[in-house]
Amino acid sequence: MRKRWTAILSLAALCVMIVLAGCTKSATPEELLNRALEASKELESYTFASEVKLNVELPESLLQEDPSTAMAAGFLSDITLSANGVYQEEPAKMEMTLDLKLGGDVGMTIRVPMIMEQDRMWVKVPNIPMLAGLIPQDMVGKYLELDFEELAAMDPQAEEVFSPEAMNVETQKQLGIDVMNVLMKHFDEEQYVEILNEEEAELPEDVEASDVLRLSVKQDQLEEAVNILVMDALPEIIDVLAKPEYAALLGDSFDAEEAKSELPTTDEEIQEGMDELKETLVINELSTLIALNEDGHTTYSDIQFDFAITQEGEEMLFNGSASSTMTNINGEPAFELEEPTEDNTVTISQLQEMFGAGMGF
Repeated sequence: MRKRWTAILSLAALCVMIVLAGCTKSATPEELLNRALEASKELESYTFASEVKLNVELPESLLQEDPSTAMAAGFLSDITLSANGVYQEEPAKMEMTLDLKLGGDVGMTIRVPMIMEQDRMWVKVPNIPMLAGLIPQDMVGKYLELDFEELAAMDPQAEEVFSPEAMNVETQKQLGIDVMNVLMKHFDEEQYVEILNEEEAELPEDVEASDVLRLSVKQDQLEEAVNILVMDALPEIIDVLAKPEYAALLGDSFDAEEAKSELPTTDEEIQEGMDELKETLVINELSTLIALNEDGHTTYSDIQFDFAITQEGEEMLFNGSASSTMTNINGEPAFELEEPTEDNTVTISQLQEMFGAGMGF
């Protein structure tokens, strides 16, 4: 459930960025909303390339306390995840190749090609030396086929995730727009958005852009932003999520009243939480650069983050970036991955036979 919440709120944040990215100093919120709405409706296919870099530094005491934590810290000290692929809305299809590069003492790259259609997806099983013996050698280099209907039949919870209603792109777009409406009503974009020219933005050479801006939250804006979000925006966002037309996206486990009950209701509760947050969180940088083409589509985005969390006098440091480029918008999709065939595919049933029925599929 938490993953689904994260995906939905991420979509909402993206929609807000698209709206704000299209702005000029004379544009009204209604004009921005209409531009974002039209752009999202017209997005039918594109080629994408994204990269996420993460570096985490844990306190020395934590590393000394648990050897497994020290090993994990080695992985987290230098991680790069890149994704390259093609998407089309109708007929629904996406192909993507993930490359996970682990730094530190590991120093390895894991490549995972995958293909997704409306009712199933295929994941190519990589050769991972450290997992030799755990993954049957017969599977390496083949596609694992995940039939959504079959998965739903095996697990009632999976039925919510993989149902056609839950994966309806148009419904997801409309939800993002509805949430965006709420956020735009409560946040003043002039305080959080800076309009840039292309020279200031230092965009990659191949990015097509007619409008560029930077969204940022600074340490001295943190208290105001949290207050607006918690006291004003979140209650209305919960009401949006509770609409019947979005029930399939959230599943039966979403309870609007319970969600609202977990929000602070008084100034004292807000201030107490805010004081604790300011004591533990220091934002050195949290910004997003957005580039739009003349049609209002986001052709490039770049997030930079650098913050520290302090607990019991010790710091955990997090820094990195996440960038994404979108090209060939609404052009003819150029799919490149090999099509799964019977010879190079392993089904869930065949996987059960390999591992035994006791795996819980």
